[in-house]
Amino acid sequence: MQRASIFLLAVFLLGGCHGPAPCSWGPPDWSADAEALAGARAAPAVEARYGGVVRDAQAEQRMRRIGLRLAQCTSEIRGEYQCRLLDVDRLNAVSLPGGRVYVTRGLYERLKSDDQMAAVLAHEI
Repeated sequence: MQRASIFLLAVFLLGGCHGPAPCSWGPPDWSADAEALAGARAAPAVEARYGGVVRDAQAEQRMRRIGLRLAQCTSEIRGEYQCRLLDVDRLNAVSLPGGRVYVTRGLYERLKSDDQMAAVLAHEI
């Protein structure tokens, strides 16, 4: 009985997802301007929640360099990403619409290689 219920639920949920047509439940297709505005509005709250932004030119340059390299690998990345360091020791990274990517100081300090940083940035992007 439980197998049949799971099967029926799957058929119901995935019924509209077939062929090349996109599913209607995905994220909205925002314009670049709308994404930038949404990110700009959310940024102050995120920055305050995580202790503010650390101005570390070397860290920002490293993240930017790696982010640009990632952008060369896919056509899915639109625009340029702004990478910032948040002043908190917790291990986390956060992204906002419009290309804002934040990595916490705690996570940044624990990443031992550019490959590890690339994995974090790729996940956020």
